[in-house]
Amino acid sequence: MLQWSELKSRLVKLSQSELIGILKDLHSLSSENKTFLQANAGGMAQESLEVYKAIIREAVDPDIHSSIDLRRGKKAISDYA
Repeated sequence: MLQWSELKSRLVKLSQSELIGILKDLHSLSSENKTFLQANAGGMAQESLEVYKAIIREAVDPDIHSSIDLRRGKKAISDYA
């Protein structure tokens, strides 16, 4: 596995279209990547926050048929951070 400095030196040499291709692939890999990229591109910061707030709310104040899930709430906080 490459260290960050080696990866960075390789990324700097890529064209803009190559970098966009890598970001597109990352976006497709997971919902966490999708949320992260959208939040950092400035297009979804408030919407992203609302998604995480809903997850946390459901985790610590579930409906009558569910139980509190602190692990899920903590993970949402960590993922958002």
